[in-house]
Amino acid sequence: MKNLKCLSYLFIAALCFGFVSCSDDDDDDNKKNVVVYDSISYDIHNGLLLYYGDEGTEGIYNFDLYLYTKGISLDQETGEIVGEGNILSVEFWSSSATGITPGVYTYDSESNEAGTFSVLCLEDAQGNVAYLESGTITVNKSASTYTIDITGRDADNKTLTANFIGTLEIY
Repeated sequence: MKNLKCLSYLFIAALCFGFVSCSDDDDDDNKKNVVVYDSISYDIHNGLLLYYGDEGTEGIYNFDLYLYTKGISLDQETGEIVGEGNILSVEFWSSSATGITPGVYTYDSESNEAGTFSVLCLEDAQGNVAYLESGTITVNKSASTYTIDITGRDADNKTLTANFIGTLEIY
């Protein structure tokens, strides 16, 4: 009888431990590839980087990041973004010629210094464009996978957040 009672307590303790250890963590594995602007969400289908070189300053390299919804693609012959959908674009200034380096990038529309971005805008499928005037972008990279978190505000104080985890082709 004592063994049955002891087993019952162990069973209840195991159940309690199981419930306590199963939590809904908000870590990178749960992030969704999405842009949210003024409370409207857009699912990100893919992304790419366009490389523009050193722009005349040694050690500072210019990349444009495009995160876009379904219906958008890159025309391989012309190098233009084509199709219908929503596009988030960012002009990065990086210290590496091989991609945007991991770190925190801050908005600076004038300096073109490594670790800054000078343009952040969202164009929706109807052709409306929102330019953000402040913000930060956190970039992490593991092997070829980027994790990018964006926060910003426009002149009307509307907020934009974006999360992207995936590979980025460089053109």
